[in-house]
Amino acid sequence: IAQSGEAAQKSAKQLEKQFNSLNSVSNSLSNVLRGLIAAFGIRELQRIVDSYTNVQNRLKLVTENASQLTGVTRELFNIANSTRQAFDSTAEVYARTALATKELGLSQRDTLEFTKSLNQAVILSGASAAESSAGLIQLSQGLASGALRGDELRSVLEQLPAVADVIAKGLGVTRGQLRKMGEEGKITADVILESFQKARGELNDKFAKTVPTISQAFTVLRNNIEDFVGSLDTANGVSGKVASAILFLGQNIDTLTKLLFVGASAWLSYKAAVLAASLPINILSLTLLLGPVGLVAALSAVAATIGGTVAAFYLFRDTIDKAVVEPLAKAI
Repeated sequence: IAQSGEAAQKSAKQLEKQFNSLNSVSNSLSNVLRGLIAAFGIRELQRIVDSYTNVQNRLKLVTENASQLTGVTRELFNIANSTRQAFDSTAEVYARTALATKELGLSQRDTLEFTKSLNQAVILSGASAAESSAGLIQLSQGLASGALRGDELRSVLEQLPAVADVIAKGLGVTRGQLRKMGEEGKITADVILESFQKARGELNDKFAKTVPTISQAFTVLRNNIEDFVGSLDTANGVSGKVASAILFLGQNIDTLTKLLFVGASAWLSYKAAVLAASLPINILSLTLLLGPVGLVAALSAVAATIGGTVAAFYLFRDTIDKAVVEPLAKAI
């Protein structure tokens, strides 16, 4: 009898423990989410995939088909790595230049060569990665608007002096005179392209004498990681599936939370039922061990658990029908 009483008491304690676990479900979920957010590697991987996807979307605007898109992407990765510049900014310059020069009849090869020469001039300017990216974006914006002037020109003069020198030499003026020509709208896209075409050989020679920095080496490393991850994602469509799953989760969070609660309640009911099944056999032991009051309390806990589950199913019956029953019925 004593052994049966101990077993019953142990089962009751386990049931109480499960109730406490259910109360901490929300806190546990929050901790898990915080852990995922704290995982830098996952965030960085997400940024790389998103970056690659954004670049592909921009390049689609200046390519005619998937084959051409693949070819241009490969060329831009080669240019970015050979000039030790970020792939994203390299692709941005190419896409903006291609859009801005449609009326000039610039070929795809000429646009790629301009992008390469521009990257080389950026390295010769001795700019940091942040300065290079900012200067290239400003220059590409100037190309897109048809002329380099205002803030775009000022950014190039301050952050990319070698680029400004190429343009000034092409125009036959000094770097200081470029500001006035910018105000007059004379630094047009065709002038910039022609200046870099003339300086191509000189830029190649000067760039060949430069020594890579550690920062530039890490830039090339990130380019290669983006190339690998992006190509893998393109082949398998992983990011699209993950994005769809996250959207589904975000749009149905209330339903999923309710279903989680119902599921947890059902599981606790099962545990309570197992305990309840053993109670008739050990009823005398429980009476002797817990006393009449303790026995009533134990049975009340079991009844409350089962009743809570029934209430949960009743309260969320519409949600369960829409989220579980109806999809299953359609599937069958």
